[in-house]
Amino acid sequence: MPNVSLSGLNADYCLQDTLIPLNFLPVDGVISGAGIVGNSFNPLLSGGGLQTIYIQAGEPGCLSTDSIQTFVKPPLTYTLTQSNDSLCYGDFASIQILAFAGVGQSISYQWSNDLPSAAQQIVSPTITSAYWVTLSDGCSILNDTVNVFVYPKIEFTVALPDTTCFGEPAAVTINYNQAFNYSPNWITAPPQQVATFTGNSGFTYLFRMIDLDSGCQSDSVILLPSYPLVFANFSVTPNSNDCLDANDNNITFIDLSTGGTQGTWNFGNDNELEYVPGQNPTQTYDAAGSFLVELTIANNFGCESKTSKDFCINNPQRIYIPNAFSLNGDGLNDSFSAVATGALKIKMRIYNRWQQLIFEETSLNPVWLGKTESGQWMMQGVYAYWVEVTWEDGSTFIKAGTVHLF
Repeated sequence: MPNVSLSGLNADYCLQDTLIPLNFLPVDGVISGAGIVGNSFNPLLSGGGLQTIYIQAGEPGCLSTDSIQTFVKPPLTYTLTQSNDSLCYGDFASIQILAFAGVGQSISYQWSNDLPSAAQQIVSPTITSAYWVTLSDGCSILNDTVNVFVYPKIEFTVALPDTTCFGEPAAVTINYNQAFNYSPNWITAPPQQVATFTGNSGFTYLFRMIDLDSGCQSDSVILLPSYPLVFANFSVTPNSNDCLDANDNNITFIDLSTGGTQGTWNFGNDNELEYVPGQNPTQTYDAAGSFLVELTIANNFGCESKTSKDFCINNPQRIYIPNAFSLNGDGLNDSFSAVATGALKIKMRIYNRWQQLIFEETSLNPVWLGKTESGQWMMQGVYAYWVEVTWEDGSTFIKAGTVHLF
């Protein structure tokens, strides 16, 4: 049997139209396999993948064979997609390449427009642009182009109002080329589709211009200019939902204001005081009653704020009940009465020595003249009384005792 040998192929090849000479013995051996052209191997004609090339020599019944293998890499393929082919000015589009190559083959990407080497790109062109890409896996080199159309930038200017006090009405105007099919929109509740909008100084508003032809929009956050906020506020100490006791008549007013540099306190008791930021004035109220305290402050720009709070002080809760009176007609101590301050009403009952009720009256100043309710004069002696006082704060006080009638 003749000796045969076959060599000359690398481990792998690109799928390209080229002839690779084979080394073989004997020279009259027969070469076979996919991609064989004469005594050479053509990777493109092999169809790709793992290929086995054979050599055979000798006579029938006495043949010798040898073989050699090589791998032909598959061609580079890809799909190219883009999220948007038309963009509004300032928007973004995604361009992505999904490429396939042979096992172990790396793919390189070269983009135009100074884009990095990557399979995916996020672009935001300001004008209509074309993006070229070249893909290579070491065997194949492919080129493609992506076009992105960009609508013109929406142009407008904002004419702000003059600076005014915080919260005051202020009008802002949007200026734009009326030749464009634009729609001005203020994102308020409800929305307003006007070029001139009236808001409040110191407040922020969202404006949106819409191109009705393209559907594109441009947003702008607009702050209406204002002087610093002036806000009058204070609290009352002691603080109560009810009227204060007469003993709590020394009142402190805690300044909680913002932005004021000058102003006036009016304490509701004919007293006024110049406002000094951060100072907490004190007032003593000598009389009971209801009081309205007003604070007015302003800043150096003439912006003003005013607030008020009311509170009340009860009369002192005191009661006086004598222990004797006379019916001698001298004009002195000729009646028996309960005298109280801070009371809403007084109920008074008089009893004789047998605990019989002989007189009863409910008023602010009940008076017993020494007679029964039928008008009968009582004898001199000792009588019992029972007094119930209802104070201005709704609480009650009861006192019982005796009074001597002379």
